[in-house]
Amino acid sequence: MIPAIGFPKLPVGANIYDTVGAYSNVRTKAQEYWNYLLNSAGFFIEYDTSVTDYYQIIQDALNTWPKVVLGRGETEVFRVSQPVMPNSYNILEINGTIKPMDSLTSLITEDISVGASSFKVANPSYFSLGQWVGVTDDVQYSGYATLRAWAGWVVSIIGNTITVDNVSAYNYQVSQNARCSHCQNAVLVYQKENVHIYGRGIIDGNRYGQDQLHPVYGIGPAENQNAGCSISVFESKNTRINDVNVIDGLMHNVAVHALTLPNSCENVWLDSVKSIDGHDKNFLVRLIKNVWITNCFADGATWEDGLMFYSGVDGCFLDNLKSINNKRYGFGWSSGINYNLNANNIYTEGNYELGIYLRAPRWNLTNIISKDPAWITSSEDLYDGFISNWQMLDVNTANHLGADVLTLRSDIKDVTINGLLMKGCSGTGIKSVAVSGKVPIRTKISNWSIVNHTGTEIDLTAGGDVAFYNPT
Repeated sequence: MIPAIGFPKLPVGANIYDTVGAYSNVRTKAQEYWNYLLNSAGFFIEYDTSVTDYYQIIQDALNTWPKVVLGRGETEVFRVSQPVMPNSYNILEINGTIKPMDSLTSLITEDISVGASSFKVANPSYFSLGQWVGVTDDVQYSGYATLRAWAGWVVSIIGNTITVDNVSAYNYQVSQNARCSHCQNAVLVYQKENVHIYGRGIIDGNRYGQDQLHPVYGIGPAENQNAGCSISVFESKNTRINDVNVIDGLMHNVAVHALTLPNSCENVWLDSVKSIDGHDKNFLVRLIKNVWITNCFADGATWEDGLMFYSGVDGCFLDNLKSINNKRYGFGWSSGINYNLNANNIYTEGNYELGIYLRAPRWNLTNIISKDPAWITSSEDLYDGFISNWQMLDVNTANHLGADVLTLRSDIKDVTINGLLMKGCSGTGIKSVAVSGKVPIRTKISNWSIVNHTGTEIDLTAGGDVAFYNPT
């Protein structure tokens, strides 16, 4: 039996200052596991140009062998008709490129009503059991420059009737060009434990070879991040992903998530992962206990963010993140039920709206270089955060969407910034903003300087308890 990955647990609900030693512990434990797998040759899958679909070959290997090695180089493209799904205690070494096949689209032949789990298609031969499909029509605009699609896992095909694993929250009409298309992940870690994925290859979501859909669950509806991502980790424990390049997700590139809090992910480590050109987000993390993200790179999300933490994240260590050229935020810590973020060494540049977006409670950030604007905001009653050694360099607010250099917004409380250098920026430097009559309170900025600035340096006309100490 392959030994489990030994991730130490961050103390859930504890103060963030109690968790700063966790990184050294997790690195030691993970290195023991790494040493083990280096001594295991595993089962090697040779690239063969005559094979058009590698799904069954790879899946059978994972079902048989504890470790599977895929290819020798990224020019070897292993196309798959379904997402590859590692089992618990599997190791998958990706040295080639794994990529979903181009989607096929079939027209829907009968209108679909809210609550349906089955629908009729003109071309049932396009689809097979275990594939992920999305149903949409021309009126289901998602707000993401794509069409919102009811996405599900195909559990039955009888004649021309397809049944998926959830029900529709929408009506779809034949008169509005209702249709069904594939919306597959390349890799899906689904309710497993102790899975390790690594290598020098590429996980390619093939967004340009699929219908431009935004997959959602029928019930909710919330995003169905098991469909349309390059790789998803869903309700799984003790997962490590390192060194691979992840590109071109139809929705997100890397999604670590759960559907509800009681079934949250636990103990996930992303290390040295490069994520490029995800449609919505390069990295998305939500509903997880204990996540480590180290030495990662996010570039060019075409709709939203480089790295976003949404609701239900409790215990996060982030070290050495570079996030550039994303359409919305470089880095975001959002939602009031996120707690306990320790983040070191973050660099943002070229993000269209903001480099840093902090909205959830309890964070400790150190060594930040941002060439984009930043917001610190909240709609919560309880809030605290600390930043030390923050450089905001050459931020030109005219190049960003409606932002000041540093905005202190709404009812943030107990925020301390120690060591702020704002240099070579233009626009309003530090600005308080009132939202619904609430203003920042108990905000302290110490050991600060604003140099070579064009425009208003500090604007606190909206009010608030913002105090400055020890200008340098």
